[in-house]
Amino acid sequence: MTAIDDHRFLVIERNGGTFTNGTTPFKKIFVADISQLDANGFAKKTELVDLMNIADPGDLNGDGSTLFTFPYVTIEDVLLLDANTLLVINDNNFPYGGGRELASDNTEVLRIGLINPVPEPETYAMLLAGLGLLGFVSRRRKRNAA
Repeated sequence: MTAIDDHRFLVIERNGGTFTNGTTPFKKIFVADISQLDANGFAKKTELVDLMNIADPGDLNGDGSTLFTFPYVTIEDVLLLDANTLLVINDNNFPYGGGRELASDNTEVLRIGLINPVPEPETYAMLLAGLGLLGFVSRRRKRNAA
């Protein structure tokens, strides 16, 4: 779990599944917001990225597919670089592994462009300030028109 601000966190949810152990891998990153609770008192959770279903239109890893998967159990680090970019890193588990093959895993560093950006706290502040200014101008125009 990595803090974004005082109430939002990047959370890794994963199972022990890999391509080599016969279990379907589940690897996702969510934003959990502890300032927004549901009726049961649980924090609001929004999926940010499915690490088993990352668009790779340029086939950057050269496997002939436009879909990239990150099947590792040891996703070690998640960092929000900016509202549109996420950094995800796994551990190689030397000398073992098993994410992609029965050998030690490569350490992979993914820089993922997000389809739905994570708004930064400043974005909310600017939005509220802008709405307040619009309300003030609108109210002033109504007074001047009367």
